[in-house]
Amino acid sequence: QQKETMATTEAMINASLDAMFQIDESGVIIMVNSAATDVFGWTRHEFLGSNIAIIVGAEHAKNHNKYIQRYLETGIKKVMGKKRELTATRKNGTRVHIELELTEIVKSTGERLFCGFVRDLTAQKEKEKLT
Repeated sequence: QQKETMATTEAMINASLDAMFQIDESGVIIMVNSAATDVFGWTRHEFLGSNIAIIVGAEHAKNHNKYIQRYLETGIKKVMGKKRELTATRKNGTRVHIELELTEIVKSTGERLFCGFVRDLTAQKEKEKLT
């Protein structure tokens, strides 16, 4: 029963049209869905074990881990639980407009994980330019 539930949950995550990431306290990607590989161009294997900063571009990467660390130290939610628009970077270096929402999961062991839900806004932004 538990294996079937896990398989169903994994299938649901991979069926999502929005990209989903799960990272640990140090920003390392521990789960990624199929939409994330489609949007950003990295394979699941390339994503897993990499720092999530790879999608924010070189100019923001150095600050990204500071955001996580500051939240862990202070508990102040500046971006947690809020949607925000920003520009991310694909594997090929092109920029992509996204909407990002971050949430925190605290496991029974006390381990803190973070989930990022990413919507690709590229088509919407291109349509806005035309009108």
